[in-house]
Amino acid sequence: MAKKVISLGLVLFGVHFTAVFYSLYWKIRWVDIPMHFSGGVLVGLVFLWLVEMYPQQFKLPSNFWARALLIVSFGALMGVVWEFTEFTYGLVAIGNGLRPAQQGVADTMGDLFFDIIGAFTVATFQKLIYNGKDQND
Repeated sequence: MAKKVISLGLVLFGVHFTAVFYSLYWKIRWVDIPMHFSGGVLVGLVFLWLVEMYPQQFKLPSNFWARALLIVSFGALMGVVWEFTEFTYGLVAIGNGLRPAQQGVADTMGDLFFDIIGAFTVATFQKLIYNGKDQND
């Protein structure tokens, strides 16, 4: 799983860097949606990777909804951290003549929504892949 998580992270970093460099988030507003969905997927996979790496510290519940809640909660937490980072960047950017990263409250709420949907997608696919088998074994 490590190679998949790292590969996806590098791809998303590359796309994000390109989008920031060419101001694509401002020129093509919908670019932000798949980036946050993909970020939610990445964070959900990172959570499962951590569970896989540290089985003594993490034992996920077998109930799908409880497991999904943990994955989605981690995705939401990381989404909020990302939005706070964008907010902080915006405070610095405005004072230095740069374009802020956030485009308003509606944009932030949409970003968090797609972060959560991405993480929930990971939980759903995990359920489909393991289909009742205990992943903790």
